[in-house]
Amino acid sequence: MRRFLSRAHKTPFSRAKACLEIIKYTVEILAILIAGAWAYSKYITIEKPLEIRTASTGFLNWGRLPAKELCLANLGVTIKNIGNLPFEVNKVVIESWSIDGALLERAQNYFSPFSDENKKLLIRKEFVGADSTSLVGVYGVNEENATDFSFTFKYEPKNAVYFLATVTGPHVNIKEGRWGFVCDVEAN
Repeated sequence: MRRFLSRAHKTPFSRAKACLEIIKYTVEILAILIAGAWAYSKYITIEKPLEIRTASTGFLNWGRLPAKELCLANLGVTIKNIGNLPFEVNKVVIESWSIDGALLERAQNYFSPFSDENKKLLIRKEFVGADSTSLVGVYGVNEENATDFSFTFKYEPKNAVYFLATVTGPHVNIKEGRWGFVCDVEAN
């Protein structure tokens, strides 16, 4: 006849094995919970799924006009929605400042178009409304718009010009800046 051992007759080895299995399962469950919390926190901090994310690029090209004392500056601006939420752009402001050639001749000189010493605003043009520029409007997910802005300048090859495009909306404030020597056609 078969004999069954009651729980009281378990060997110390089998009790230790059962205890270690409980500890193993507990550690595995804790590891899964910790890994899940870590992955979720990384997703929230890196991906930021509920945050508006934008990207902007730009270029500045110069061209000669038939009138020898004038040249054409072509500022290109591209705005893209790289986030998961749509956003609206309701105003674009293009500004340009003159950078005096004397400032450029000094070594290790800091230039800021926003400082009082360098405020030589040449152009300030605002674009408001859907018909003013293709940059104004609602940007869906992965939507991209690009526009070129053209301005004429007097030929002054020793001076430079700094352009700043400020694109704003209820939840966006994008700044894209470019600079170049006036009428530097060879740089294109």
